[in-house]
Amino acid sequence: MDPRTFLGPLEDIGNSVKDYADNRLDQLKLKTTKRLTASLAVLFAWVVIVLVILVAFSFLAMALGVWLGEILGSQAYGMLIIAGIFLVVALVFFLFRKRIFVNGLVRAFITLFFEKDEEGLQ
Repeated sequence: MDPRTFLGPLEDIGNSVKDYADNRLDQLKLKTTKRLTASLAVLFAWVVIVLVILVAFSFLAMALGVWLGEILGSQAYGMLIIAGIFLVVALVFFLFRKRIFVNGLVRAFITLFFEKDEEGLQ
């Protein structure tokens, strides 16, 4: 019996296993790239939205400070009241940061990274 006839199917199996492993690695790379790209797109969109909202709130705070300053007779008092309001809001955000930010971000990234693919595979 020729050893090549016996080893031939084993070589085919080895090549098939190697091809399968390469295909799975490529699939993993594609899924990772897809999910990372989606995550970065969502992150970029949120950064832009937050920046626009911050600019709007800055103008609103300035206007409210000026208005309160006119009512109180001193621009400094109006600005100090607005600064105090912002400090209280910052303190509330700091105290509830985990509940507000961390848990929400974790859920959002879990949804992005572990969503079912179109084929129903994960």
